[in-house]
Amino acid sequence: LKSIDEGNAMKQNLIYSHHAHTRCSQRGITDEAVQAMLMYGDAIAVKGGATSYYLSDTCMKELRNEVPNKQFHEIEKKKHAYVVIAEGGTVITAAWSQKKHRGLNKNGAANHG
Repeated sequence: LKSIDEGNAMKQNLIYSHHAHTRCSQRGITDEAVQAMLMYGDAIAVKGGATSYYLSDTCMKELRNEVPNKQFHEIEKKKHAYVVIAEGGTVITAAWSQKKHRGLNKNGAANHG
């Protein structure tokens, strides 16, 4: 299996706003974790047409089967983080969640955390 950062076809070349770059650096949220949230995470529509992505327990199970062990454990440390992507695809912020996420999962079904 390839790691997320080994040129996986789904990997996106992300554009980070200055704010997002600062917040990711301050909060220890790596590009690899952001990529995992976008590739495997659940999504919630937020204000202004943006979308918040996070790794639910179900997503973590899927990710566990997709990436090498070492990489999984590094991403697992970030499972309580989330990233917000603007309508145009720019990463606008990232943070650590203080509550369970609610909304729709990546398949459009209701998500209950």
